[in-house]
Amino acid sequence: MAIVSAQLWIGQMTTKLSERINTKITSRLEGKPQWLNYFTLRNELVLSGLPEFRYEQASGCICFRPQRPLTERQREIIQAIVWELIPWRKGPIQIEDLLIDTEWRSDLKWSRVEAVLKQNNQADILNQRVLDIGAGNSYYAWRMLEHGPREVVAIDPYEKFVLQADFLQVLMPEPRLQFKQLGIENIAELSAGRAFDTIFCMGVLYHRRDPINSLQLIRDHLKSDGVLYLETQIIPGAELVALCPLDRHAKAPNVYFLPTISCLQAWLNWLKFTAVEVLSIDQTSSVEQRQTPFSPGESLSDFLDANDPSKTVEGYPAPLRALVRAKKGI
Repeated sequence: MAIVSAQLWIGQMTTKLSERINTKITSRLEGKPQWLNYFTLRNELVLSGLPEFRYEQASGCICFRPQRPLTERQREIIQAIVWELIPWRKGPIQIEDLLIDTEWRSDLKWSRVEAVLKQNNQADILNQRVLDIGAGNSYYAWRMLEHGPREVVAIDPYEKFVLQADFLQVLMPEPRLQFKQLGIENIAELSAGRAFDTIFCMGVLYHRRDPINSLQLIRDHLKSDGVLYLETQIIPGAELVALCPLDRHAKAPNVYFLPTISCLQAWLNWLKFTAVEVLSIDQTSSVEQRQTPFSPGESLSDFLDANDPSKTVEGYPAPLRALVRAKKGI
């Protein structure tokens, strides 16, 4: 009887784990010693009788509300996981009463996107297959889900962001959201004959050594007449030029090409994107990007010249971001 009971308990626990955990997200990471503490805490949380969660969005914050009160131990584990996975870049995010005040007020960027979605009656997302490139912890993917897509595929190559996204799906498994540890160069693995209706590429292009090729990859995996939302850093000016920082830009070592808006539009036109529309151009401010307890490292104020905030510490133009919408032409 003891053996049967133990086998039954193991079976029940395995079922619990499989119901709450999408192992496809983390299969590459579970054996790595640096993440042992995360997986130990995560599995304890799942086996603790975690309640169902409800998703809400409140003033730009994505909120995960338990359907019944958490136990003290469950709260302790959730807090431990959150601190284990700092820095948190994109948000804000709230889990029960715990507000994760992220480095970026990503809700401000999303509000610029959402204004256009609403103008188009959600057509770019509603019932569509959507790809989010450079998804980070999946904040934007959750915001996309509010607009009724058929499926959102979110990708990011960085391990900590993958685990942050995994943690949110442990709290609330969402069948319409797939998260994969992949980069933009791996898009072909995702399409496999199923191109995307809409692709979001936000905060990625200036980190690519070959931005033209990256845009070509995006185009190749959009459906005919598919839509691209591209958000990237630019520089002021009307000339058809791009800045190539010698070493770093705003202390970032992996910034390669910062075009003018005219140059960015030319790139898209060369690749036969059509209906290229500049939706917004915004100077990044310390309201939108700043140091917080959940992202305690350097942030925007440390990246700018203390005597001239229109320049970076290297003397380049301060971060300026453009949001562009374009369609795949024939």
